Amino acid sequence: MTASASAPTPPVGATGNAVYMIAIAVIVAAVWGNATGGGFTLDATPVVRDNPAIVTFDVGALFSGDWWGGGQAGGLYRPIAGLWLACWMKLGGGAASAVLFGNVLLHVIAAVLRFKLFALLLAGRRRAQFAAAVAALLPALHPACVEAVASPVGAADLLAVVFGTAAVLGALGTSRASMIGAAVCAAAAVLSKESAVAVPVAAWAASALAPATRPAGRAAWVSAIPALVGVGLALLLRFVVIGGWSAGDPVHAGFSTGARIASAFAAFATSTLPMIVSPSHMIPVVGHLDVAPAAGFNDARAFFGVAAVALSLAAAWFAASRGNRTWWWGTVVFFAFLLPVSNLLVPTGAISAARFLVPALPWIFLPFVARCICGPADGREGRFEPGLFLCVLIGVNAAYVSACDVAAWKDDPALFAMETTRSERGIHGPYNLAVAKFVTDPDAARGLLNRVTEAPVVVIPGTSVPTEDIEEVRFQAAMNLGKLEVEVSRNPAKARAAFDRAAATARAMRLHAAPWHRTVWREQEAAALRARSAGSVYALTGESNGEVRAAYMADAEADLDAARAITPENPEIAEARARLHLMKGEKELFGKLVTKVLAEHPDTPSAWSLEALRLRSEGKTAAALPLEAKVLLRSPMNTSPEQLLQLGKACLGAADLSVRRQGAELVRIGLMRAQGNPALQRLATEARQALMTASFPQEPVGAPKPP
Repeated sequence: MTASASAPTPPVGATGNAVYMIAIAVIVAAVWGNATGGGFTLDATPVVRDNPAIVTFDVGALFSGDWWGGGQAGGLYRPIAGLWLACWMKLGGGAASAVLFGNVLLHVIAAVLRFKLFALLLAGRRRAQFAAAVAALLPALHPACVEAVASPVGAADLLAVVFGTAAVLGALGTSRASMIGAAVCAAAAVLSKESAVAVPVAAWAASALAPATRPAGRAAWVSAIPALVGVGLALLLRFVVIGGWSAGDPVHAGFSTGARIASAFAAFATSTLPMIVSPSHMIPVVGHLDVAPAAGFNDARAFFGVAAVALSLAAAWFAASRGNRTWWWGTVVFFAFLLPVSNLLVPTGAISAARFLVPALPWIFLPFVARCICGPADGREGRFEPGLFLCVLIGVNAAYVSACDVAAWKDDPALFAMETTRSERGIHGPYNLAVAKFVTDPDAARGLLNRVTEAPVVVIPGTSVPTEDIEEVRFQAAMNLGKLEVEVSRNPAKARAAFDRAAATARAMRLHAAPWHRTVWREQEAAALRARSAGSVYALTGESNGEVRAAYMADAEADLDAARAITPENPEIAEARARLHLMKGEKELFGKLVTKVLAEHPDTPSAWSLEALRLRSEGKTAAALPLEAKVLLRSPMNTSPEQLLQLGKACLGAADLSVRRQGAELVRIGLMRAQGNPALQRLATEARQALMTASFPQEPVGAPKPP
């Protein structure tokens, strides 16, 4: 027997499958490849770039803490997503491009797996493979995927889709290995993102649509059991680690159940549906000014939302009665994936978001494409060309919009500028854009911050209490406006007015907010009073009029007294009071307060700052440098790049090697944050030169480590 005769014959359709998979991978990669040029936008800064567990590849912290920082309990538990991000951060040296390359790779894998699944579900129908390829490709090109692919934190959504689709494919198998694989993949999907709890429903639907994949006599729902077991185990692990089921910071805090459900249907009608059918003006953050709360179902938007869901299910049921079960099951799975993030069952942290559609969209495209390309479900001949033309038109338009929107995710300023333009009423975009322009364009920042603080008040339905979603942003805007007036405009009166506004906002929310948020708002009010005191102290700089100086000092002391009345004496208030004593020349009181803070709160930035201030007042600048560097390195992202570069440059000239190393770290962070800021380029160049000329001798191998 010749070698050619003994070669195994490839299964029917295997070559076609490979061609379709390659084509899908190439198209998806081509459309989304530009996403790798983006940065750490929105939540990616705290969740990925500044997350110690991810940056240091601390697997224990990733599995024992929450999504927002590792090591602390919270409402989101996504250790698999955290582990994936940590791998790419390590491989890419902390660059966003590496993480985003991983996102594009996941998106390609998800589309290919979806093709394999849909090919099984459409088996036996005309042009089944071609239809499966189109049904897998169209949702992968949809602009709803932009945030998931172009933002590093979107890895959670994409991992959930990849593992979820793999779990459904495994559920269609009959071997023990495939069932175990389905359970493991379902668990991994939920541990990537919570919305994957709907995977068992998708497994049930897939089994119902592909009866040939299960043994004779087995009900379709039985195929969902492995996925259900995996989901249950993942939820149990979540409960054990973070001790709860809540999403953490619900956007509908304080709402009655009826108002929350009505608002959820209103959001579906006015935000989610437009994202599907007209996705050219999506915004990354949807707030209560974009979608106002609904008091009940007498609100036309809530009524329309209920009607849209009911009509969709009724139409799908009617189609199923006519033999088109694909339409019924596709609709059911679509709503199953939306349900966990809709605020209908449990309150979540978002009103609406495009990324929520990523796992759901394919199940709406499946019946649509099947009808367009395969023809009627009863096998009757139908015209192929009009349906194909419609699918091509949708795909080309989706790819074009997606490619355009991806460009806006290259950095925060570009993203916030897009959001500010698209959202006429919203305040999240203008606020974030103002923060981005704080140093480079203070006049524009001031205008944007004023727009935010003067935005209409949105109240919780049935009450006079403002929604926390809006008031949190308004408070931060007022604080930043006061900071801008102090540091840039040098206008104490306007700064005081801004801090007054922030304190008033926090005071109102402290009295009316949900019980678990009142402590937070109490601390926010105290922070506003401390900031107002600091602004008065800052105004003393260069002021020679004795009466004016006395008035500023009195104001500063009164603000600190008010802050202490709200919260117990804490290191921050003590630090501010000590600085005031020093400004007034009360060195003995200053020294006593520094000693007290060092004794009661030794391991706090306030203690380090005060000790450094005492050393500087005694002329011991070199001894103060390491303490000042320690303060900034504790929270470098809350420090201006100018401060980081200036102190880093000073530390690089120190005689102590450990201080020079602190300086190198400060300069590294400062250079990263100073990118694109023309006003800091001279300082950045000087700091970079200081870093290049600083001496960092290597320790001998085997040398004893210092204690």
